[in-house]
Amino acid sequence: MNVPVTVMSGTPGLLTCDCPHVVIDSAKLADDNSGDLVVRLYEAKGSSASCRLLLHADAVSAFASACETDMLESEVVRELPLTGGAIGMEIKPFKARTIRFSRFADRTMGVGRMS
Repeated sequence: MNVPVTVMSGTPGLLTCDCPHVVIDSAKLADDNSGDLVVRLYEAKGSSASCRLLLHADAVSAFASACETDMLESEVVRELPLTGGAIGMEIKPFKARTIRFSRFADRTMGVGRMS
């Protein structure tokens, strides 16, 4: 890690989770250069959780759909309804999940497309 972590209090992030024991581990652009947002999260308490991932108001219009993918971002595990910039999900104890927010409603434009 060559760059120190910077924490900016009081500024909204790109997305939040409404469950305190579900941790958003990372958010990055998809590896296929599609411009999609890939979010990795996990349940940290050891109990099942029902949660919602909420996109910041400025980011809601940038994404048309969401899905869960495998860790390599290559296969869609399931589509997730994106409503008002939020997706709901169940997560099992200590389970890691990879969520992809796509700029396109048509999934073929994103997942699996390598440049």
